[in-house]
Amino acid sequence: MIPVSSKPDSGAPRQRKEATPRLIDVEQTFRTSLREAGVHLETAYQSLMSRPEMSLTTREVTEAVLLRVGAFYAFQEHAKRTIGTGAIRSGAYFFADSVYLYLKAVLASRRTPAEVRSEEPFTTAGGKIKPDISVWCGAACVAAVECKTQMGWRGHRTDSRAVRMSRRKSSWRAKRAGLSPAQ
Repeated sequence: MIPVSSKPDSGAPRQRKEATPRLIDVEQTFRTSLREAGVHLETAYQSLMSRPEMSLTTREVTEAVLLRVGAFYAFQEHAKRTIGTGAIRSGAYFFADSVYLYLKAVLASRRTPAEVRSEEPFTTAGGKIKPDISVWCGAACVAAVECKTQMGWRGHRTDSRAVRMSRRKSSWRAKRAGLSPAQ
């Protein structure tokens, strides 16, 4: 505490007031936690890249992506309530980055020569495209992924019918392309 007098030195006992913290000190803990999140991300990334073969017959990878994205939206919801912004910010990029991270980890765990790239443009017979995620074997793009999320569009609900239809179509396309896991 810094002693502060209500009047110039008048011989009266001095009253002590707490000094108002500097503006840049108010959020110091918050800024530190954001920096530490980066360190935790590095540690998690290194751990993911060195895992033994990840299964494609379970929903473990899907659950991991959903939990990661859920944590992002929990933070956004808390920020909305605390700050009063009135809206949850889009998590589209965070979702795409999460899918990218786990796809990269799966391929690394399987020791495939494929490389996962983010927003890598390339030319197809139909023209130039720049998918959210692409998988490359050498100079050839063998898969392109566009990530879509309805979170924030309809609050915390998703259109379950659309999700079920998407799963069926994705499963059928993966099997047709020979990309589904061995049964």
